[in-house]
Amino acid sequence: MNFAWWCSGLSNTNWTWSPEIYPGIWMLIAVFAFSYFRFINPSIQNKQSAYFLIGIILFWIFTDWPVGPLGAGYLLSVHILQYLVYTFIVAPLLILSIPKNIYEKIYNTKFAILLKNLYLPFFIINFTLVITHIPFIADNLKATQFGTMIIDLAWIFSALLFWLWIDPKFNQNHFIAFPLRIFFVFALSILPAIPGAFFVFNSYPIYATYEFAVPVSNLSPFEDQEIAGLIMWAGSTPILLFWLGRIFYIWQKTEEQTT
Repeated sequence: MNFAWWCSGLSNTNWTWSPEIYPGIWMLIAVFAFSYFRFINPSIQNKQSAYFLIGIILFWIFTDWPVGPLGAGYLLSVHILQYLVYTFIVAPLLILSIPKNIYEKIYNTKFAILLKNLYLPFFIINFTLVITHIPFIADNLKATQFGTMIIDLAWIFSALLFWLWIDPKFNQNHFIAFPLRIFFVFALSILPAIPGAFFVFNSYPIYATYEFAVPVSNLSPFEDQEIAGLIMWAGSTPILLFWLGRIFYIWQKTEEQTT
């Protein structure tokens, strides 16, 4: 019997509601939490620590049992829900948890070259979306625990890079102007609709992982795929409207301070 340290998609067993523990996920969360409260703690406010805790708890809920294994090997709709939560809720919450003085330190590191490029973070997050949903790549990665972990971490880290780049708090005098920030966030809400439409209008299941998975509900693989497409199509819009509102509000406050 193989030791399960992360979820994987190659499962020939019937789904049960018996809890499973994935040590790799717990260890990663422990490292995140220790690093945050050990090295950033002196600078944080209560609101920022709350953002971090909500973000890391959501990451745990949508990566560990039962959501993690359901998304990895049983239901495409759950897989897409994981993507949306990682990209549009968890990542921006974790970015909001970073104090401004840490932002300034990041800006003075070599890592900041990724953020000073006008289009690179936007390209990376969308490239990650596309590459992790190509059927051949997704099926092969989902077949192993390591591959599933790569997909999960690629989603979260590409999203962290994007939201760090977008967040107005991150050195407002650098990078991109507020109208461009709004444009890129709006564009991010539109682009997932492309694979979403592909899921809805295809006449056959796209992923072998979910087509041949042991059923966990009365949904057929094709019906599950249609639901996944609808979630991808419309699921990000309400969330991104909130973030657009936040950016617009900070933009207005900044304009008032400079006049």
